[in-house]
Amino acid sequence: MYPQISISGPNNYTHTWLSAGYNGETSATLSGLGLESHQTYSVFCRAVNMGGLVSNAIWTNVTIETEQPMINGFSVVSQWQPPDILHLDWTGNFFSQSALVYEVSLGTVRGGSDVMQWMETTETTMTVTGVDHSRAHYVIITAVNRAGLYVSQVHRLAV
Repeated sequence: MYPQISISGPNNYTHTWLSAGYNGETSATLSGLGLESHQTYSVFCRAVNMGGLVSNAIWTNVTIETEQPMINGFSVVSQWQPPDILHLDWTGNFFSQSALVYEVSLGTVRGGSDVMQWMETTETTMTVTGVDHSRAHYVIITAVNRAGLYVSQVHRLAV
């Protein structure tokens, strides 16, 4: 039994069925397809046995993204709340064609060599507890799009 793969998408893009190996392969690499960024394609896979019988295809949609998120703003609003609570808001700082996940690290050294807390979120606001208000802090916010491309900002938070 061997798998076959096909791709279809916008502008009548259709790629014929390609055999993906005859030795039990479970993945394939296709190159030179000419896919366009910010377009969604359907990828189909089916099995063909040695008698030539073909299974029903399974499929999934894939959106092509080739650009890292863009920086759209540079302000992080920080509000300290005694005794050890910090509220952060970076709404509007990043733009991407796909959904973003934010990796946020907080520390007292610019560049993140002493990360005290690290969080991951899809929100653009966050509340952090256990923060010493008497020290200056830096926050590094990294926006990661669905393709895994990223961009970061470093902010010094007022004491």
